[in-house]
Amino acid sequence: MSISAGVHWHGSHPKGMNNPTERNVLRWRLCLDQAADQLAAIGATVINASPTSALQRYPKMSLMEAFEHHAGDA
Repeated sequence: MSISAGVHWHGSHPKGMNNPTERNVLRWRLCLDQAADQLAAIGATVINASPTSALQRYPKMSLMEAFEHHAGDA
């Protein structure tokens, strides 16, 4: 949820496809952060395992920590 390190984590889209702007990313980030309470209300657990994410409303941990923390939840 940031383009601070470039356009995408995978590089720019090919010619003819749009790449996100900072304004787009800010809008997406706000929508996802605003959904945190609704997701929690329906029992969804969302873990932010991205080391560079700008999302604020979800617990951050590494992917390995997430696996270890929630191994018995399935």
